[in-house]
Amino acid sequence: MTNLPVISSDDLIKFLTKEKKFVYDRTRGSHHIFISTTKRVSIPERKELGKGLFRQILLEIGVSETEFITYWNS
Repeated sequence: MTNLPVISSDDLIKFLTKEKKFVYDRTRGSHHIFISTTKRVSIPERKELGKGLFRQILLEIGVSETEFITYWNS
């Protein structure tokens, strides 16, 4: 298991839209919904995402922790 960085929802949204080509769909309360051709993911608006929640979102979008860390460090 890798050591994930602590990130905000804004940082994760940038990754989704720039690297994974997710498109903003709508907001419901404090959750932003993004869609791709085959997947939908809900991102809560937070200054820091918990590691468990962050791992679950990565799993939902089909991105490994290693792949995200490579993006984050570049």
